[in-house]
Amino acid sequence: MFTEENEKLRRVVSEAESLENKFKSGTEFEKAFADFGLCKDCGNLLGCYTKYDNRYARCDILIGVKLNPQDPVKKCTSYYKKGQLDIHTMKDMAILIDIQRPIGFGKDEE
Repeated sequence: MFTEENEKLRRVVSEAESLENKFKSGTEFEKAFADFGLCKDCGNLLGCYTKYDNRYARCDILIGVKLNPQDPVKKCTSYYKKGQLDIHTMKDMAILIDIQRPIGFGKDEE
């Protein structure tokens, strides 16, 4: 049974690694928005580019702010790297566990 679990884990890791290669930086989309500064690899970037290479970009968090490649973003409080969880999402996912006994590294009480 232990080797069966290891095999399942190995398959999951292998599949995750193959998916990671599909979404690494350097994709056509990221190249199109490379001159937008910090926003180029931010998870809040909403952008598209057309058949004639017109680019339209805005921030999903900063409503009403159109991004401009002539004045790229240098710093932003809403930035998080695409593919990673932002702090707000992690906070929403957190599960509070109420533990009734002490935990940690100590002597076992019997």
